[in-house]
Amino acid sequence: MTKPFRGVINIDIKQSMPDWDPYTQPKAPEGAPSVLYIVLDDVGFGAMEPFGGPIHTPNLQRIADDGLTYTNFHTTALCSPTRSCLMTGRNHTTNGMAGITEITDGYPNANGHIPFECANLAEVLGQRGWNTYHVGKWHLTAEDEMNLASSKRQWPRGGLPPHHRPDRQGHRIHPGREGHRRRQAVLPVLLPRCGARSSSHLQGVG
Repeated sequence: MTKPFRGVINIDIKQSMPDWDPYTQPKAPEGAPSVLYIVLDDVGFGAMEPFGGPIHTPNLQRIADDGLTYTNFHTTALCSPTRSCLMTGRNHTTNGMAGITEITDGYPNANGHIPFECANLAEVLGQRGWNTYHVGKWHLTAEDEMNLASSKRQWPRGGLPPHHRPDRQGHRIHPGREGHRRRQAVLPVLLPRCGARSSSHLQGVG
């Protein structure tokens, strides 16, 4: 909701006072952590060193040795559904992502369009002062949006300012390629706007 104007308006500008508070950009609180998501395709818990797998991952092992491990994330064994769950915290069928975006069927659970009430993490943090960056594979854009003439509502970033568009706002984009299609996507780095953070402020990497 827009903040009310709290300045003063008089006939003489010398007795008037502006109010810029409703237009102030959001700013993350002092000490806010940076957040890093790294998403790997086709890799299960059993592949990584911390869970007994053959892939040597010294940094993940160090984090696990410090007591931080997550083992209760229910993957869907497919790209788009798992990404939608990770980014929104919602069930894949709630997100309309029962399958990948290329095999949608037009029903509510599998239409390939994440509802706007299922905000992704970058949208939420972006509105609270974090800067976000996304690079790699996206695979959350519906097929009907995969062209420059589309509305771009399901693109990570559309053509209108954040508060004037119904899209997946919140990311600066580095376009990638997958097959013959351009993809925008997955390594969101969410940085607080209050200043650069050192690597010691990264939390929840896994």
